[in-house]
Amino acid sequence: MTDITYERALRQGAQRMAALLASELPETVAPPSPEFTRRMEPVVQQGARRQSRRRMWQRTAAALVTVCLSCGVILAASPVARAAVSRWFVQITELVTAYRITPADAGDTVQDYIPTAPLGYVLSGDFTGRENGIRVMRWTSSQGDLLFEAVPMTGDEPISVELRSSSTGGLSSTETGQRPTGGAGEPEDYETENVTVHGLSARLYRILPAEGTAPQVQHGCGLWFYRGSDPVHFHQVSIPEGAAALVWVDERANCLFLLIGGQSRQELVSVAESMYESERS
Repeated sequence: MTDITYERALRQGAQRMAALLASELPETVAPPSPEFTRRMEPVVQQGARRQSRRRMWQRTAAALVTVCLSCGVILAASPVARAAVSRWFVQITELVTAYRITPADAGDTVQDYIPTAPLGYVLSGDFTGRENGIRVMRWTSSQGDLLFEAVPMTGDEPISVELRSSSTGGLSSTETGQRPTGGAGEPEDYETENVTVHGLSARLYRILPAEGTAPQVQHGCGLWFYRGSDPVHFHQVSIPEGAAALVWVDERANCLFLLIGGQSRQELVSVAESMYESERS
């Protein structure tokens, strides 16, 4: 085959390929008529509105997630922020577990909440303080005593309830009036268990025996109650070794409640729940 014949064959092949490709192209689509455009305009606008609403909800959801995460970080780090959400919070260091409470005048009275002691316990005392309004009930039995207290969360100054070892309880600096707190950590004088009373968050403290001390020496812990910056406590409750203290705050009742005795967790929670039987009926 000569060069001229070869070139002619290439041109013919290229022409056939171009014609084949052109035949495979889609036909030109005619533009829509004005009537069709007019009818489709509401549909197009509706789709645009849906996309706009979807973008708006996505932005709103992202903002809510950001706010929730930010609030969670703030509440975890700031006792002041926690107090703004609830009227009380707990601070824990190696020497003290402190309940910080903002008082209020609203709420029921301490006379409205009466627990039912287990079988075999006899009521030996029931009185309410005239000055502080604290109700104290005590039952006795062959198995030991059971103490119940209802402390009103009222007044004009913040209330601090501090669970401490007897070695630091009631102490404060003569210069600053500050009470010892120690560093970061948790107290080693008692074990703590989170429980629930009538749907409310509660804590069960089991006082541990002191190590390396003579058995005849009495040790234990206690709860000290303070108002504002006053270094002198207005109330105090002792908790002996081996006993347990169930403590919970009821904002609706406007009281801090506590039960102290040698009973098991289940028994103490059952006694606490008995206070709310009338609300369930």
